[in-house]
Amino acid sequence: MSTFILQVLMVCFLSSVAVVPSYADKKQDQENSIDKNDKEDKKDKDDENDKDNKDNKDDKDDNLTSLSCSSSYANALVSNEMNVSKSSGSSGDGYIELYTNAPIVLGGKTISYSGDGKKNSVTIALDHAAARVYLEETNVSASYYSANLVPAGSFIVFPEALFGGKNAFDKNYGEILLQESGSLSVIQYFRYGVSLGAKSQLWQVDNACSASYERNNASDNDICAKPDGWQTCTATEGYSNAGFNNIGRDTLASRFNCVENGTDPITGQLYTKITGQSFSFDVIALRDTATVETAFADTADHNVKFELVDASNGSCASYPAIGSAHNITFTASDAGRKTSPTVSSSMAYKYLKCRITDATVVGCSTDSFAIRPVAFSAVTSSMNNISAAAGVTAKAGTDFFTITASTSTPGYNGTPKINSTLHDHNNSAQVNKLSGVFDSANNNTGAAVGANFKYAEVGLVKLAVNDIYDDSFTSIDQLNGGCMVASFANNVVNGKVGCNFGNSSVLTIGRFIPDHFDVALNTPVFSASNTSFTYIGQPVMYTTIPVAIVTAKNASGVTTKNYAGSYWKVNPIDATYGITPVYTEASHALNVIDNSAPVAIDNGDGRGTLSFSDTSSNILAITRNSPVAPFDAEIALSFTLIDTDGVEVANVNGLAQTNPVVFGAPSAGNGIRFSGAKEQRWGRIAMANAYGSELMPLSVPLITEYYDGHNFIKNLADNRTTINRATQLSLNNGSTTKAGNQAMTIGIGNATATLSHSPFSAGDAGLVFSAPNAYGYLDLSLLNIDTWLLFDWDGNGAHDNLPKARASFGLYKGNDKQIYFREVY
Repeated sequence: MSTFILQVLMVCFLSSVAVVPSYADKKQDQENSIDKNDKEDKKDKDDENDKDNKDNKDDKDDNLTSLSCSSSYANALVSNEMNVSKSSGSSGDGYIELYTNAPIVLGGKTISYSGDGKKNSVTIALDHAAARVYLEETNVSASYYSANLVPAGSFIVFPEALFGGKNAFDKNYGEILLQESGSLSVIQYFRYGVSLGAKSQLWQVDNACSASYERNNASDNDICAKPDGWQTCTATEGYSNAGFNNIGRDTLASRFNCVENGTDPITGQLYTKITGQSFSFDVIALRDTATVETAFADTADHNVKFELVDASNGSCASYPAIGSAHNITFTASDAGRKTSPTVSSSMAYKYLKCRITDATVVGCSTDSFAIRPVAFSAVTSSMNNISAAAGVTAKAGTDFFTITASTSTPGYNGTPKINSTLHDHNNSAQVNKLSGVFDSANNNTGAAVGANFKYAEVGLVKLAVNDIYDDSFTSIDQLNGGCMVASFANNVVNGKVGCNFGNSSVLTIGRFIPDHFDVALNTPVFSASNTSFTYIGQPVMYTTIPVAIVTAKNASGVTTKNYAGSYWKVNPIDATYGITPVYTEASHALNVIDNSAPVAIDNGDGRGTLSFSDTSSNILAITRNSPVAPFDAEIALSFTLIDTDGVEVANVNGLAQTNPVVFGAPSAGNGIRFSGAKEQRWGRIAMANAYGSELMPLSVPLITEYYDGHNFIKNLADNRTTINRATQLSLNNGSTTKAGNQAMTIGIGNATATLSHSPFSAGDAGLVFSAPNAYGYLDLSLLNIDTWLLFDWDGNGAHDNLPKARASFGLYKGNDKQIYFREVY
């Protein structure tokens, strides 16, 4: 009891004593306190981590997502290097490097990383712009390969910063998952760490696309995949881990390049060549991408294989070689640069590289180049009629024809083009008149065929030298000036030739004809013979003749201006394609007097005119049969227009219409116009007996009449009919016949005829005989009267008679109202 009390008292005493420590003691106490706190914190943290790891492991083991290998990409892309870079407390400089076992597109795929068995992971796209692709040991942004194939044998590097920055990678444990976006398909799963069996894992993947590495020494920051398995290494991004790409050896190169003779060994280019042209390159041994290995072959001569390879598909090692390989022997004095043997090719290639093969290194030139044909040595066409005469023809803008352009050079598979401006047979520029494209050339023959060409003008078209050309076959060199852009030069200038090549001789093709004619019609007008009417059977003529304006056009409706001269093929008097006008009337037959071919005039600009008849010729008349009531003449003129090449009409007056072309229409109100009126009257000329005093002038009825549908009535509208007394009136006094303009003896006197109206007035001639002062008579006859005024006066059914009459002097004919009169002796 007393002892316990004593101890308590001592503690209390000591607690009450004030002790002032020295500075050194104080600092030491602080450090001891920090160490103690750190140790306690570390212990608490470790205990907590162990608990979390256990909980995580339990959670993960219970909730692991089972992932399957991709059916398309399994192991096409695999982990190659892991650089943690956490020495001496530094961080953020690490990277994950992948290797392509097979060509692969990066777009639509992801990489995920999880460190130290944590549940959390970071996922980024494989084509992230910050990722680097070492394609044939050239650093390229991964975003370039979103849609392009990364070739096999390439390296893809993902900096640590993409996964969270400093301390993102854990060297003790980590998981890398390569996956197709949005799916459970795995490209590859890689797991590394110390005591893997005791570690929880975030993903569980089929063994077929999984790999793991149990680290023996957790102090190493780098691990690499090597032919004999994963192991610690000194990681170098963009390099194989097979042990032969180490930098700094005395006599070996890490890669090779080829450049034009005398140009920069790193940035130098390869220029376009021409088939048959001899050339050589400088072969460069490189220490790295930017340094010449001047010590190459420093201790002993070194042989490498030089060859040209077709780099259009595949990777450097797999590119097919063209021609023979050549050995090149480097010596110490070459200092890593040696001129290749002279080579040439008779075949064309779009995308060539130089490949150098050393014992352990295969390298291709950084730059590529093309070997192009010299020219299109032969150009032919299915359009081979190069004169205006008959032969092969094609409608402008309608008919397809072929053009074949051949380089006679195997390997040429380009697509020729044709200049937009060509020249025709008049040497006039024709812009964008030839349409159509070539198919790609046959790789075996070097010939390209275009079967869908059209030409939109008439006549011939010339393809001058280089009018057919290829300006894209050498596109691989045009990007960096490996050839002279827009030049067709085959001669080398400053080491370069022209990027383009074209046809070496002129080709004329044709003959092209219009697709169709467009016709514009004027408004012709007939002249009414009597102003307000025309007698049936009386000919009419034009006051305005029919004129058709003919325009030759292509399929697009554009005037083909070359349809002129010897290429104008409208011939109205051609035996086969001549033009004959056809007249019709709505309901009556016509007597066509003038149906001669129209006069054609070539305007010299793709247009011309067709003019029918004239204004002084009788054209037609309504056929005269039995008397009919008056009617309007509805007359149409039609004709068929086809030129001697068979080109026909497609539009008339702006409306779609084919042959025949028609002025007017034979229907009510639609016929060709008349000046005045269209009315047609069935007419006749009539005379009547006359009686009168011998002491007074005697009027004899001489009139024109027309049939009104019921009766013949005086034609009061006739002011045109004329009678010539000398030739159309005959007089007879019973013994003597004389012309109507002569005095006739009557008894002891004579009488003379006069016409008051010539031409008739209101249908009346006004025929009057002078007083003879003697008894007697005259018989009157009409001669040579127009046929449309004849009548069936003799009642035989034929309207072919002229009227007769008697003029009696000194006789009284009696009262018109007297029914019967008889003399009584």
